[in-house]
Amino acid sequence: MINRILVAVDFRQASLAAARFAATQLGAAEIELAHVAEHPEVPNATRSLEGLAETLGARRIAVRVLQGPRIPALAERAVAFKADVVVVGCGTAGSAGATLDGLARLLAVPVLVVPAAVTEPERRREAVGVLIDGSRSRSYPASDLPAWGPMQNRLKGVT
Repeated sequence: MINRILVAVDFRQASLAAARFAATQLGAAEIELAHVAEHPEVPNATRSLEGLAETLGARRIAVRVLQGPRIPALAERAVAFKADVVVVGCGTAGSAGATLDGLARLLAVPVLVVPAAVTEPERRREAVGVLIDGSRSRSYPASDLPAWGPMQNRLKGVT
């Protein structure tokens, strides 16, 4: 069962879609929206994350602004938060590549990639989530993602 979800937010359309997907499709898990600030712009980023959290309507959403290199900062936060899954957005083919590769190498939990198109109702059935556990990647139709428990059980021991 998924109890904690870390969502990487860079405020581009794809990451906003990923946050919406996590809040609406992945059950009643505790969600943390994390943004890595390259510069000391923490007050603005925090306010922006809080505004995003309010629009998602999920019950338990926290926000966190991180400092430092993006991938290590997100990986460290995922471990500290004890995330069961990390969710990232993908705007165009391969646009999540570096983040995905880096996180998959550093984490023992799955990384779920949510295409920006998943928010378009007519394309929702076509959207694909990619789970990466550091050694394998698998694709699932978006319609299968709410049944995450059985998928998570299939991934156990694959680290």
